[in-house]
Amino acid sequence: MPEQQNIEFKSSWHNESESVKQELTGTALNEFLLKRAGQTWDDVVEPRSNFSDIDQRTIKIFLRKAEEAGRLPEIDGLSTPEGITLDKLTKPHSSFPRNPIIAEACFRGGFIDAWGSGIMKIMNSCKIAGLPTPTIEEDCGGIIVSLFKDRFAKEELQKMGLNDRQIKAVLYVKENGKITNKTYQEINFVAKPTATRDLSELADTYKILKNSGVGAGSIYELIS
Repeated sequence: MPEQQNIEFKSSWHNESESVKQELTGTALNEFLLKRAGQTWDDVVEPRSNFSDIDQRTIKIFLRKAEEAGRLPEIDGLSTPEGITLDKLTKPHSSFPRNPIIAEACFRGGFIDAWGSGIMKIMNSCKIAGLPTPTIEEDCGGIIVSLFKDRFAKEELQKMGLNDRQIKAVLYVKENGKITNKTYQEINFVAKPTATRDLSELADTYKILKNSGVGAGSIYELIS
């Protein structure tokens, strides 16, 4: 059988066997050029990629191959590891990755900066930002962490059922730090009985304000 030779033809590379010329493309071309340069794939420096660079089709193929190889656990019936409750996830804890192989790859790729710290970092960041504590729940074998906007934002107060006067008062306290019964009357143009009733609801029913002092010296502040 005649020996195959690689020749350059019209600014492209071809594989020649007798009178047949077949253009080298794709993997065959890359492997030929590497061999010609005396290199292997291990010598090729690839730019670092992010998860956003990977299309969904590739991810599905990867997951299917991993499942076929027995490297993915069954989805049905998954829960948090034995001895780990959702409450414990908000405190210092060891890492229990569901898939150690993927977890190790993410850790080495810089997508995980410390084992067992992700949820705690979320909790601390929300606390520093003055946001409500996130909720954690299990769903379909995974963990869902729900973040909430400022619970004292106007739209959130409306969802809670506060009337316009009470919302105005809460926003006033957010800006000024406190409010008195007299100030409540002045900013809402209401009588003392109405102010007293509204402030009592904010403190006792909605648990938004706390009352410090007695009588005319009472002041109301936000419950953090």
